[in-house]
Amino acid sequence: LDATLNTSLWGGQCYMVPAFYAQQLGGPMLRGSGKIAAADIGTDYDWASFGWTAIINPKASQVKSGDIINWKRGADYSAGIGYTVDATYGHTAVVGQVLSKNRVMIYDQNPSTVQYHEITISDSMLSSIVRKGK
Repeated sequence: LDATLNTSLWGGQCYMVPAFYAQQLGGPMLRGSGKIAAADIGTDYDWASFGWTAIINPKASQVKSGDIINWKRGADYSAGIGYTVDATYGHTAVVGQVLSKNRVMIYDQNPSTVQYHEITISDSMLSSIVRKGK
């Protein structure tokens, strides 16, 4: 995803970063699917049929590099900074690196260009993680 930094993927909404990522890795076609809530990415698609695994209501300690992470609607986006995730759609990103059990580097946009930055995650904020199989 480094090649996408500071570019706007398909309109700049957060959903398009994992849509691009999944498409590049042979996952389901998220873009143009009619689905729009980032919070539901883990349950809206038949991930297993593409060789991916969806973990619903995961622990932050389960997150790995390369995962698509999906926030619950209205969750605290990054502990301590006071930003709240959209109450209708949630939020989504791709994990670039796990720094510790609750600190990760992510690729996301909303609505903007793709950025790579560090955030804090917690068990209570995550609706799902989606991981490409081996």
